[in-house]
This record gives sequence, C-alpha cells and structure tokens, in this order.
Amino acid sequence: MTTCPRCRAQVVPNAHQCGYCGIALQMQPTVQAAPYPQQPWSAPAPPVAVPPERPRGDAMSVVIGVVAVVIVGSIILGGVWLVSEQSNDGDRVAPTSSPATTTAGYEDFSGVYEGVSSGVARVEVTLCEGSATGTAFLVAPDTMLTAYHVVKDATGITVNFDGTYHGATLVAFSPEDDVAVLQLDEAVEAAHVFSLATEVPNTGTRIAAIGYPLDAPKTLTEGTVSGKDREITVDGLVHSGLIQTDTAINPGNSGGPLVDLDGQVIGIADAGMLKAQGIGYVVPSGKATPYLEATPTEQPLATCY
Repeated sequence: MTTCPRCRAQVVPNAHQCGYCGIALQMQPTVQAAPYPQQPWSAPAPPVAVPPERPRGDAMSVVIGVVAVVIVGSIILGGVWLVSEQSNDGDRVAPTSSPATTTAGYEDFSGVYEGVSSGVARVEVTLCEGSATGTAFLVAPDTMLTAYHVVKDATGITVNFDGTYHGATLVAFSPEDDVAVLQLDEAVEAAHVFSLATEVPNTGTRIAAIGYPLDAPKTLTEGTVSGKDREITVDGLVHSGLIQTDTAINPGNSGGPLVDLDGQVIGIADAGMLKAQGIGYVVPSGKATPYLEATPTEQPLATCY
C-alpha cells in the first residue's frame, strides 16, 4: 500500500490519484506506518492538485465561529475582572467592632449562627406545679426578650447561657402582643447583643429560628416568611399582626429570635399550628420596641397557695 502525502490515507500501489482527497500521486515507495503521533513525511512533496474551492458558506461559518470565540472570551475575561474587583473590595480591612454589636450580611445561616448564637439562652421557669422551658435573647448586656407565655405564672426565672446561669426578673410584658422583657441580675459579657429589624420582611425572605425545641440543645431551623399580618386566637385572646413562617417552631422555641441573613431579629417565636406542617407564627420585632423603651418595673412573681 502507498500512503497519500496529503491526507495520509492508504491507497493502492502505483495509483495516480488518491481516492480519498483526490490529490495526484507520484510513484512513491511504501512508507511504514509509525505509532501515533505520526511525524510528517520527510520526502519531497509531490505536485499537489488544486483542491476544489469550498463553498463560501463554509468559510463564513469559520469566520463567525472565530468571532464568537473572541466575544465569549471577552465576556469570560470581563467576568473574571469583575470578580477580581469584588474580591479586592472584600479584602479591605473594615474598622474593628465588638462581636456583640456587629450586624453584617452573612453568606448563609451557618455564618449567622456562629456570629449570633452566643446571645441566645434557655429560659428555665419554675411554676407552682412543675417547670417549663423556653428561649430568650439579649437586646442589651443585661436585658432579654422572650414570649410572655413562657414566663407567665412563673415563681422563679433562670436564664442558662450554655451552662452559665443568671437570675432574671420580669420588668415589662404584654399578654396581647405576647412579649416579655427580662432584666438579668448581672450583665453578660462577651455574648452577642441583637439588634431589632425596623420593618417586617417581605414574603419569601429567608429567615431562621434559634432556640431550644422540645428542651433539646440549641438548634437552628431555616425557612421563609410565608405571609404577613396574620391573626390567631389562643385561650380566647386575639393576637394580630403576626408573621407566618414555614420555619420549624416547636415547644421550647417560644421566645427565641427569628433572624435574617444580616443577623437582625425580625421577630419572636410565638406559636405553631396544630395538625399542620410548616405553619408557625412570629411576633414582629417592632411590637417589642415600646416595652423596651418603657421604664423597667419589676413585676411580682406568681404566688403558690
């Protein structure tokens, strides 16, 4: 067999023309094939017939393809450039501030939890008959918010920060809004102090609850705002203007914060709908502001007879 010097196809010995590419052939000795990659044949090139002209459309396709590659390349490089600029901005050193008061956008709720969970504590309540637990969170080094129904009828209130205990006193509350303000017997050092969001987030906003569901260890559950301005009735008392969420809220979560990706508290865990999945209710943080601004007044504890 003879090897075509142009397309490297095997042709019949002494053939005058390649049956594959149509090139005129010169009488050549048979060339032994070499393993891939094959080096160019070193013999002088034979006269080459002019190949038929390709349709103009093929040439235009190649040109368009090259232009497309250039354009796409420009977009990719532009994207890399933009990312590089954003990365440089992110690398700038921001002024140092206390972790207890820092509020910044987190990438996800794992970052939120790491940044703010130190300000969430278990509320342990003594009752005339038995005991109960709930959740509370710091809004000042010695002040916490919780749900009123958590501390209602309490004969004693203790707040547990991961094994560090503080006595607490009820200084303001509202049964209608289900909000309670607790004063600690001493300030808590090196714990996160939450800020309260001034507006109710839009439906679909991602939020998360931090608390002690069913008396379990501190837990984060994530969901979204499902609706706004909801109303429920509990024990004959109407609670209105609530946020509805699909975030898991269980007994023990009551009084705990629901936070956004800035780490701000958008509301206080309040209630969950029985015989339903993903229907919970949250007291907007704005409802708690008036009770925080009022003059603290120690409220008497329940008396057992």
